[in-house]
Amino acid sequence: MAVPSTGTLTMLGIAQERLYNTYGSGTISNPILMTDLINGGGLNNFPALNTSSPSKPNTSTPHAMNEWYGYDQDAAASDFFALINSGTSSSGASCASEGPDNLTLYHGTGGAYACPTVTTTVYSDAAKTNPFNGGSNWWHSPTCGAAYNISPTGIVESVVSCVESGNISEEGSPESEEGCGLEVINLVYKSGPSATPSVGETLWSDSQLTNPYQPGPGFNLWYTYQIAGTTTQYALLLVQNGPDTYIEGVNSCA
Repeated sequence: MAVPSTGTLTMLGIAQERLYNTYGSGTISNPILMTDLINGGGLNNFPALNTSSPSKPNTSTPHAMNEWYGYDQDAAASDFFALINSGTSSSGASCASEGPDNLTLYHGTGGAYACPTVTTTVYSDAAKTNPFNGGSNWWHSPTCGAAYNISPTGIVESVVSCVESGNISEEGSPESEEGCGLEVINLVYKSGPSATPSVGETLWSDSQLTNPYQPGPGFNLWYTYQIAGTTTQYALLLVQNGPDTYIEGVNSCA
């Protein structure tokens, strides 16, 4: 039982949740200090705050009672991932959809960003009490590089990869014209809904889009990129954008 999300809270109730995982039940010794509730220890030997709780107080002062709304001492850690908040009727339409992936769903117990697999149940809350109503539609996760068919009860029924792949040259050139015609050897994966590379997309070394591709000769150079399964080539200017390998320029090699 978690701390209520609304209404008047009491120090005693919070202390009971911290020590017994049950708001409103359990013997507590006085005095109850807010610093002990936040930091643990004290006369009641409170445990550490559960950082897996979807709601928790911050550790900065001054402390306030309303920071405890919804705190759950025994909440389990949950994995999470993000979707574009717009379901479609087909996997193709889903992969082509664009927008911020700002719909966060939860599953598993690892407490990390993780892309779900078929038969996984996904939830709209970190406590995993409310299965996400996917309406049997397809939902695009650009970060996972996939479209997910999710049932009305939150079950992932099917997964289709949305990731485009291609081959890129091991060599780079400071000139865009020389970035065409280089020998394409390395397999890479590209974010974005289209096989055609675009400025602003990123390149990755794995189909889950977790490991940014690292060009051997370095950044701020032009590389030859060939769409998988075709002879169509482009010259790509690759730069580093934080941890990502970012496409800064695109020229057709036709």
